[in-house]
Amino acid sequence: MPRQIPSLRELLGLCLLAKLLELTVATTVMVQGGQEDEATWLAAGVCLLIMASSLRLRGWSLPSLAPQRQPAIPHAGRWLLLALPLGVLLRVGSEALYLLVAAAASPAQVAEDFNILATVATTRPPWAFWPALLIGALEEEFFYRVVLLGWLATRWHWSIALLVSSAVFAVPHGNPVAFLGGLGLGLVYLQSRSLLAAFIAHVAANLVHPYLQWRGIAIDSELTWQLAWLLAPAFIAFLLGSVFNLMRSHRASRP
Repeated sequence: MPRQIPSLRELLGLCLLAKLLELTVATTVMVQGGQEDEATWLAAGVCLLIMASSLRLRGWSLPSLAPQRQPAIPHAGRWLLLALPLGVLLRVGSEALYLLVAAAASPAQVAEDFNILATVATTRPPWAFWPALLIGALEEEFFYRVVLLGWLATRWHWSIALLVSSAVFAVPHGNPVAFLGGLGLGLVYLQSRSLLAAFIAHVAANLVHPYLQWRGIAIDSELTWQLAWLLAPAFIAFLLGSVFNLMRSHRASRP
């Protein structure tokens, strides 16, 4: 008997329950004098465990996208190799695009935002943030890409599913850059069909700012504006190229 794919309401209810338990665990660890990294690692781990266990106990199957026509191993391996540089491009490219658009609308606000970001520095290397980077990225990719985007793509056209899941991804992050980043990560997942590829890209994106702050690289320099005019078109080219590739793949897969 095939396993049942849960409804969106059931999936959202499960995720909400897991998030509440995650918040409870994190708060408890912090109240007991634990470190923030320990709380992040343990709470996100509990969230993933609750979701995975509940899916198995209920006999639910995760939403799956239509199979690719290409051989699975070479296709997945290619995306795993590209995931790291793509993650960096998604982060800096989406921020560059937002910077140029926001600067045209409100130059004073953008200058203020950059001054705030430029004062942030840390002596901790990027890998010191591994609990939030690894567990947090895995949790988010599992929910926003595999569960939400995967479920929506089985009901709606993949483009609508991508836009909706990216908008939902941007809500807790509270900025439009997250929506652009969600589009990029969603396109990585739709093309690769791989949670691991999307996870690696997400981790690489999360590492960009800690690395710059650790190296003491100022992000409000004149070089940033010059790079923005190169990185924003590169990000747009990735989005458009991915959309074209998916459209061509879907047309080819039709009987």
